[in-house]
Amino acid sequence: MARRGSLQHEIAVIDEIQKLMNDGWRVVNLKGLSPDAIAAKNGKLIAIEVLGLDYRKGRGWHRNWTYKSKKEMYSMFDEVIIKTFRRKK
Repeated sequence: MARRGSLQHEIAVIDEIQKLMNDGWRVVNLKGLSPDAIAAKNGKLIAIEVLGLDYRKGRGWHRNWTYKSKKEMYSMFDEVIIKTFRRKK
């Protein structure tokens, strides 16, 4: 079973999906899988990853992951979009 993100994470994913759809992208929300969503337009396929920042330390939730390693992990995509949001207490 896929791990679901927090409500804040889900809202951030939906916001990013809506922005892409408004720009004409076809987007699939993967709901708990990784990456968070996949978008396609004009033969281009992109991965969308949304990461929450720890409000105390300003670091990603998965402290062992870096932006570089995320981009390498999704290297099969034409582009990787990584968005962050600030976690609330």
